[in-house]
Amino acid sequence: MSAQTQYAEVDQKINDIMLVNAKVAYQIKSVTVFVNGRNIFNNDSRQFWGTDRAGNTWLAGITLDLSK
Repeated sequence: MSAQTQYAEVDQKINDIMLVNAKVAYQIKSVTVFVNGRNIFNNDSRQFWGTDRAGNTWLAGITLDLSK
C-alpha cells in the first residue's frame, strides 16, 4: 500500500469557532491568588478533526514568592 492510497479522503468540515480564555490574578505582598479559565463560554466544538470535544477548564491557585 503506498502512502498516496493509505488514507481515505474524508469529506467533513470543522466549523469556525471562537474560544475565550481568561486569567485573573490578585497580588498581596509575596502572595498571588489566581483563577485561569480556558474556553470559559463552554463552546462544545472540536478544535481539530478527529479530536474529542473539550468543554471548559478551570484552574485556581496560589503562588508564593519566597525571594521577597
